[in-house]
Amino acid sequence: KGSDHPQIGDIPEMDLSAIEAVDLEGDKQLALENNYTLQVNKRKLENAKDGDNQEKLKKTIASNERQIQLSVNNAWQSLQTAKRSYEQAVSQKALEEQNLNLSAQKWNAGMITQYEYESAQIAAETKAIAVRTALLELVEALETYRWNVNGLASAE
Repeated sequence: KGSDHPQIGDIPEMDLSAIEAVDLEGDKQLALENNYTLQVNKRKLENAKDGDNQEKLKKTIASNERQIQLSVNNAWQSLQTAKRSYEQAVSQKALEEQNLNLSAQKWNAGMITQYEYESAQIAAETKAIAVRTALLELVEALETYRWNVNGLASAE
């Protein structure tokens, strides 16, 4: 039942092994089998009676196949880029957390000012937000890749 109050949940946890398990060549084949535009054009070719129309459809189908494979490959590259960005954000967050712990020790020992300590806290919070943003981009890239494989790759 519909509602005008959307439910906004947390970003799902990402299992990076799912990305590592991607079989690009196999997925390109699946994308060709699943693509709606390509299937329609193949059906049109089966039903075409005119030789000129058949030749035009054969060229269209060949173009569709190239474009689908290109779309899947581009989605895969975007997925790999998003994965690297996420991993980098996680590393930077861990480093900033270490800096925050060190700043806390220095502040407790009276070696730095409260401003310096609060700056370290803000830096750590900023890196935590960067991880969430990178995770969201990674989830989006994975879903886009899956959509391409499951029939929505651009065929034109």
